[in-house]
Amino acid sequence: MISKCALCGGKLKAVRGKKIVFDSSNPGKIAVEADFNECTNCGERFFDEKQSKCLAKKIDKIIEKGEEVKIPRRAILI
Repeated sequence: MISKCALCGGKLKAVRGKKIVFDSSNPGKIAVEADFNECTNCGERFFDEKQSKCLAKKIDKIIEKGEEVKIPRRAILI
């Protein structure tokens, strides 16, 4: 896992169990609880491999229900 923000060089803090809102055509927005690291300077979110897989499984369950999910612009999967 990276130790500083790849965009601005700021410090990262661990965020656990925060809801991230994804845009969807129906019902419009989907909230998924996730763990990630967030830059304290610019707010960029970073997901390591384990976090990315966990988030992907949660999103897959939503998609299986027939809902479309768009990844937010301010999310980097690493």
